[in-house]
This record gives sequence, structure tokens and C-alpha cells, in this order.
Amino acid sequence: MTFAGFSIEDWGALTALIAVIAGGILTMFRYIILKPLNDAIKDLGHKISSLGERARHDSRENAQEIDGLGARLTNQDKRLTSLEVWKDTREKYVKNN
Repeated sequence: MTFAGFSIEDWGALTALIAVIAGGILTMFRYIILKPLNDAIKDLGHKISSLGERARHDSRENAQEIDGLGARLTNQDKRLTSLEVWKDTREKYVKNN
């Protein structure tokens, strides 16, 4: 029995050949394109995660530095206030004497 000039065995062989070629093409596509793309996406995810962790670390350091500057400013304010009080007391003393 033939169809378009090919026997059943020929059509079976042709179908098997097409299936093998298609499977090879899909396998090549998977290993040549999809695997490196997947690895690149995973690497990018790790880098983004690392940058996020670094940003959190930097923000903690910045918060500590801001707190330290606030404490220094408070200390300077106290010193300035005590100097002003001392200056006022001295001026009153000089006026009275």
C-alpha cells in the first residue's frame, strides 16, 4: 500500500526522522538558549539580592552615623548654652562691679 508514492514503511521512517530532527533542534534550543538564559536570570537574581542586602547594611550604617551626629549636635548645643549662661553671668558680674 502506498500514499503519494511512499510505502507505509517509508512514511514511518520519514516520521521518525522528522521526530528525531525536531527533538534534536528542541534539545539544542534548550541547552544553547534556554539554559544560559536561565543561568543569567538566576545570577541576576543573586546580584539583586546582594545589592538589596548591601543597601540595608548601608542604611543601618547611615542611621547610626545620623544618630551619632545628632548626639554630637546635642552635646554642642549643651556646651553653647552653658557658654551663653557663663557669658551672661560674667556680663552681670562686670556691670555690678
